[in-house]
Amino acid sequence: MKLENFSNLSARLREIEAEHVEIDDGGAQDARTAVVGALEQYHCSRYRLGEALAVYKAYFITVRGWIEAAEAIGVTLGRDERTIRNIIADYKRVAGLPDSVIVAAEAVGMDLAERKHTPLVDSIESELASNDVPSLPEAQQMLGRVLEMPAPGAPKVKLDRTEKIRWAVRMKIRTALTNVEPSAKLTEFVAALEEEMYEVWGATEPITVTITPRQSSLTIDGRKRVTA
Repeated sequence: MKLENFSNLSARLREIEAEHVEIDDGGAQDARTAVVGALEQYHCSRYRLGEALAVYKAYFITVRGWIEAAEAIGVTLGRDERTIRNIIADYKRVAGLPDSVIVAAEAVGMDLAERKHTPLVDSIESELASNDVPSLPEAQQMLGRVLEMPAPGAPKVKLDRTEKIRWAVRMKIRTALTNVEPSAKLTEFVAALEEEMYEVWGATEPITVTITPRQSSLTIDGRKRVTA
């Protein structure tokens, strides 16, 4: 969409606000700016656009005023007013999820407000305890579990000895680095390994190792990854 389209939309929304927004303390203006900004990312995040639209809608004191605003927004998108209503409804369907879950999904390029993810959202909700708000690492692990859930009736595959040892080591590493910022995890891990090698293994000579991140044969929660 062209810049002038957003400029025209802002002007039209200001006209509608003048008639249908009762109190203008700057909040409606900020909400409008957020909507226009979210429109630029419409194809990237239906959730974020729905969030901005829901906040903006709350400023309108008449249904007719909001419908006019929604129609103007729809024209900019090349859609109708019903599409705007659907975007808000899709946002509200997942708005109750913890922010950490939303962010964890966005980090892997997943927009939970997209209707194709409805079964996934249902699975996430069933994984969450009623009063449990997971941290971002916990949300990432939970999302991994849900994404890796086997089909109903799929057989469980036991881990061999090597896989069990590898998993135990990974869990120790993961636990030890839980409270370390992602950008500092590798530095802390290498520093600890250097000290452990010297103090416990008896190694004194420097070594060069190439570390290549790769997918494990195990899922993020320690189950055997079953391939088709």
